[in-house]
Amino acid sequence: MLETDGPYGGAECSSTNHSHHVGFEDSVYMQTQMTGRFYTDLRSKNVFINQPDNYFYQGGQKTGMGYSEDQYSLPRWEDLSVSRQGMFDDTYYRTPTQGW
Repeated sequence: MLETDGPYGGAECSSTNHSHHVGFEDSVYMQTQMTGRFYTDLRSKNVFINQPDNYFYQGGQKTGMGYSEDQYSLPRWEDLSVSRQGMFDDTYYRTPTQGW
């Protein structure tokens, strides 16, 4: 089993001196494609994958539910309440067994 805490989706790369993408405009797209290929390769080797993003079609099995980095500055009881509500809300988009 592999549990990843990344990649961080949506981070643009403006580098012009490597072969991972052509320019700034396609950097997020290419990162998404490479991540998808990485997860597909892991599944072909029978590795169970927990990932933070929605890569279910590329082999991921579970993703975070009730997670929002915006809430972690809240007082503890508010954070717990918001997290529990978020987990409940996420069950409208995925089955409970798809989340951790």
